[in-house]
Amino acid sequence: MEELEEEEEEEEEEEEEEEEEEEEEEEEEEEEEEEEEERRPVGRKGHRSRTPATPKGALPPCPCHPAGKRGGRQRLEEKPKEVTGRVEGSDGKWGRM
Repeated sequence: MEELEEEEEEEEEEEEEEEEEEEEEEEEEEEEEEEEEERRPVGRKGHRSRTPATPKGALPPCPCHPAGKRGGRQRLEEKPKEVTGRVEGSDGKWGRM
């Protein structure tokens, strides 16, 4: 009987130690995350940038080739407009209608 009680107490102590270790690990992870947030560059308005800083040696993405559809450089060539008809003006020149 006493042996069973001792085993149960030992198991409880081990479980408590494991729980304490897990809590310490979680606290360390939270501290690391906070440190990472502090290291992020702050933009003009004081907001943290969404993208992390580029590692050394890596170039930031080119602004004229965006990954999404937003932003980027405008097309150099405009699409030709549909010509509905040509008209001769009063000055004798042809123009689009």
